Amino acid sequence: MTTSVRKDPTENSLRAATGGPAGPPRARYRSNRTAPRVLLAAGAVLLASGVLTACAEETHDIADQRRSFSLADLAEGEPLVIEAHNSRVELATDPALDGEVEVARWFRAEKVQGRTGITWSMTDDGRLELKVSCEGIVTRCDGRHVVTVPEGLTVRASSSNGALEAAGFTGGLDLSSSNGALTVTGSSGPLALEADNGRITASGVDADTVSASSRNGSIHLSLSTAPALVETDSVNGSTTIEVPGDARYDVRAQAENGNEEVSVARGGDEHVISAESNNGSITVRPAG
Repeated sequence: MTTSVRKDPTENSLRAATGGPAGPPRARYRSNRTAPRVLLAAGAVLLASGVLTACAEETHDIADQRRSFSLADLAEGEPLVIEAHNSRVELATDPALDGEVEVARWFRAEKVQGRTGITWSMTDDGRLELKVSCEGIVTRCDGRHVVTVPEGLTVRASSSNGALEAAGFTGGLDLSSSNGALTVTGSSGPLALEADNGRITASGVDADTVSASSRNGSIHLSLSTAPALVETDSVNGSTTIEVPGDARYDVRAQAENGNEEVSVARGGDEHVISAESNNGSITVRPAG
């Protein structure tokens, strides 16, 4: 059995009229509809975002609201404990303060549906709690606290879902964060830093002992005087330790899946640096 194929007579007629040979029919062009669909999808996302923004209700607009908390219940020599949630926290000292701590706060929140709130309180056992909460369909949730304490006071502060900063402390600092960076400048008291999912940075440190532990974040310590002991431990992050170059150090560096670079003078046991890393390099070098 023979199967016949019909050709486009118009096309062959045109070829004959122009003197060219008859050829196979041209392939039909199929338009690409993907681009319009992508544009429609992107437009829908932008439209939805615009609708949410337009429908958002401003629930809080707090700027530099201040409150003082008594430290009368804090036993002599005991640290002030601070717990912060969902807010950036800055710690500072003031030699004029005596027997109290001052807190300033800022909070901007907008929601379509749900709840937003901010609270501050001093518990009976002397723990300062700073909380920001945003639940539901929230288009904006920005919290910030500045905590000023008497000079020389030891502070133990923890923060979840927010950066934690401290500057100018002569008393001891014990800082920890979850999902937020730790930053310390100009500290001269004993320093202990621990971060989970956040980098650790300390500069201008004049402390005799420093410890830093990080998970999923880098460590960078810069000391202005030779310390008696520096201990670091990091997982999934690099470690850099800068110390004065006019001293000798007992350096114990161990990096798994990372390089070890030590360029300070080694020897003696008055200044010890112990650094361990898993999946990250270790660098110990002179400051400056």
